[in-house]
Amino acid sequence: MAKSKLPDFNDFDDSQAVPRNLFSGSVGTETIELDNLLTKDLTTSGSFDIRGEIWATTFGKVMQALPIPAMLLDKSHKVVVANQGCRKLGTDTNQLEDRLFHDLMADGVTAKKVRNLVAEVLKIRKPRVAEGLMSFGDHRIWGRLTFRSIRITDKRMILVLVEDLSLEKKQLLVNQKHNEELKREIARRTHIENELRESEAKYRELFENASDIVFTHDLMGNFRSVNGAVTRILGYEPSEFLKMRLDDLVVRDNGNGANEVCSKISRGAQRVGPYEMLVQSKNRGLVWVEVSSRAIMENGTCVAVHSIARDISDRKLAEEVLRESERRFRDLADLLPQPLFELNHRGYVTFANRQALAAFGYAQKELETGVSVLRLISPDDRSKLRTTLSNLLSGQEAPQGQEFGALRRDGSTFPVLVYSGPIWRQQTVAGLVCVTLDITDRKRADAEREKLIAELTQTRDALRFKATHDELSGVRNRGAIMETLHQELARSRREARPLGVIIADIDRFKEVNDEHGHLAGDALLRGVAQRIASLMREYDSVGRYGGDEFLVILPGCDLDNCRHAAERLRMSLCSDAIPTSEGTFKCTMSFGVATTD
Repeated sequence: MAKSKLPDFNDFDDSQAVPRNLFSGSVGTETIELDNLLTKDLTTSGSFDIRGEIWATTFGKVMQALPIPAMLLDKSHKVVVANQGCRKLGTDTNQLEDRLFHDLMADGVTAKKVRNLVAEVLKIRKPRVAEGLMSFGDHRIWGRLTFRSIRITDKRMILVLVEDLSLEKKQLLVNQKHNEELKREIARRTHIENELRESEAKYRELFENASDIVFTHDLMGNFRSVNGAVTRILGYEPSEFLKMRLDDLVVRDNGNGANEVCSKISRGAQRVGPYEMLVQSKNRGLVWVEVSSRAIMENGTCVAVHSIARDISDRKLAEEVLRESERRFRDLADLLPQPLFELNHRGYVTFANRQALAAFGYAQKELETGVSVLRLISPDDRSKLRTTLSNLLSGQEAPQGQEFGALRRDGSTFPVLVYSGPIWRQQTVAGLVCVTLDITDRKRADAEREKLIAELTQTRDALRFKATHDELSGVRNRGAIMETLHQELARSRREARPLGVIIADIDRFKEVNDEHGHLAGDALLRGVAQRIASLMREYDSVGRYGGDEFLVILPGCDLDNCRHAAERLRMSLCSDAIPTSEGTFKCTMSFGVATTD
């Protein structure tokens, strides 16, 4: 449902907003007692839950049957219950409950008046009626509000009936406006008639001294009168001008020549123009004038045409200079190597240079029919572009060189950087100029560079690993483990912390090589190295010290902890066979421990 413009609370005087008999009547209270109506509905204890049980009562059924919205308010002005008629207000009854009733009013002034009125009804217990603009989300109504005090058991409440008077109030406002306009028109016409009678002499003076040409002619185009401005603008003396006809003077017009003007006025047009004409002067050559004409009526019949002609030669020259400037701008824009767009204040393309047409695949005529710049951007980036355009068109600054995905007419995309600036006219942003820079090659080069960096990093890491690790066992080689030992010793001294070292040797390793071959020996070395590394902490270091010897560095371990670690290694390596690619081997190892403490 379309929103309609409703009058404001203060658009009417008090006689319309609140009935004049609002406070009339006796001073006695008028409270509706509902105990008799609810006697059969009360519980045995006498209690009554309004919110949960009201609709089961006779009063609640009557309230639900009402064809208009009705609500019950408690002493705190909150809506306790609302009938089904409230759905006509464009809201659910659950959304009304527990809301302060005056918060339903559309503005603070109305809300304050309604709050005071509810408080008055609670105090004096007299019914009151008011009118005001109410708001229910996007839905607004002009409502007549009837407030009445009621009592349910020991609870004093307010019954509110809401009548939707939106149409009546709107019609009242229209009638008032019409009457006011009618009064003003009558006053204006009366004033004009008086002014015309009193200022005929002044008009004659103004007529003669006007800076524009003021003239009259009959319906055949024969001039009847002209002021002295014709000599200054066109070089004709009034006497010789009056011997001419309108068609003799006009060289070119915009379709409103003498015959056309007379024809339009004879068909009932009171005014014609302003329209432009190119006329022949006596001493200046061709002169552009802007003409406005109106009918001279006598007894309801048009007898002549009264016109005013203004010299617009300077304006036409300025317009031509502006058009020439725009042509030069467009020629220069076509020389730019980057696509350039000109947008209007709504974000539609009004001009695109040749590079833009080629890059985006459009013809100039397609863009001139009205293409939003959003159509030239991929859907994923349109929200970002919409924010940028909004900021620029409102005169705010926006980041330059933003990256967007450009969308060609055929649906393909390519990355661009966009640089935009406002077009100012009369201190107002009238549009934007946007230049795009295709960064496809740059993005491709960036991707290739990133790929090369990744490959170099991977190669560097592989070389570093190969330089510091034993190729056979996969743990640190002798040089790396000895360097780690020196570093840990230095840190142990610096931090005054113990450092433990274990050296392990595979027993009878030569027999494995002799009996099973060197491949089996190599596999056993790898299995032992992996077993040792898996049993150590993350910050412990394991390295191959010699042929079948391994060095384990244990930061923070004193002698006891170092012995326990060596024993744990021995038990794991000696009790569980080590599976390898050459078979399963069971071996024993010898361990030596040392610490700095």
